[in-house]
Amino acid sequence: MTFKTVTTLTTVYRAIACVLCLCSLDATYAQGIRLTPSPSVVMRAPVESVSGTAAAVQANYIVAIVNSEPVTNTEVRARLIRYEQRLAAMGASMPSRADLSREVLEDIINEKLQLQRARESNVRVDDRTVDAAVQNFANQNKLSVAELRARSSADGIGYAQIRSDIQNQLLVQKLRERDVLSNINISDAEIEAFFKSPAGSGLSGELVIDIAQILVAVPENATEAQVQTLRERATRIYNRAINGADFYKLAQENSDANDARIGGQMGLRSIDRYPTLFAEAVKDKKVADVVGPIKSGAGFHVLQLLAKQAPLTSSEQRETAKNTLRENKFDEAYANWIRDLRSNAYVEYREPQQ
Repeated sequence: MTFKTVTTLTTVYRAIACVLCLCSLDATYAQGIRLTPSPSVVMRAPVESVSGTAAAVQANYIVAIVNSEPVTNTEVRARLIRYEQRLAAMGASMPSRADLSREVLEDIINEKLQLQRARESNVRVDDRTVDAAVQNFANQNKLSVAELRARSSADGIGYAQIRSDIQNQLLVQKLRERDVLSNINISDAEIEAFFKSPAGSGLSGELVIDIAQILVAVPENATEAQVQTLRERATRIYNRAINGADFYKLAQENSDANDARIGGQMGLRSIDRYPTLFAEAVKDKKVADVVGPIKSGAGFHVLQLLAKQAPLTSSEQRETAKNTLRENKFDEAYANWIRDLRSNAYVEYREPQQ
């Protein structure tokens, strides 16, 4: 396998095998946590059937031993199919099945080592946290928990398996937070350097807002009559917005701005990084308020305030910077930690049965 192939696989692997965000996993947070669709917890498609007794035996042979725990070919194959489904959904180029199979096997081995470590060191996740995470997972799939139960049974997985998969993801995440993330040290000098970098420029003591816009563009040499017609069009859009129309769809259908396709969303940033005209229009508004039409050199704007966050205190800015830097260092720290886990474990690879 070439270096380029390994790099591509690693990038894709991280995209589809990532678990929960790096954050605390108490029950309150779990109710709002976003479970990234991962091969361990996505709704699975049934594995292709294997006919004949000999074929069935062949499908269930052991491919590796992790300490005393076996990894079977069926386990690898089921997850391989889910990986391929995720790759296809992402539109990513498909590596060879042999290369991807090796990645999947390593993923399963590493997961088993981490779960074993969690059990040995008494890492626990209470039922309330798991229930909240399951509810969130169902919400992401636009299902109720009852519908998730029915869907998982129809897919041949079973609700108990999905709940177990999510619980394992939570355990692994909690273990990583304790053994990896909490041991990454960030110096004051690194924090100061981060504040001066482009990545840290958004951390300030300013109000942080997110705005969506609808632009009705006015041509450079427009006549007064044209300007008035366009003003009236912007006013009609504004009236639709304040009367409950979906602002996102209104922007997609009516805005002349480049961000129309994403509902006019301009992004979360400190208020001083928005045009003064926009900042002044929304600074005293409540989230979801709509203002406009506002005249600029480009035309008439209708704005909606999507989010509003109080300015960060100095200590909050430093803590945010520290967390960002810690996450930036996580990959290397995690790789070293996994290497140590494996060096102290018994891992045996077995040749496929003939």
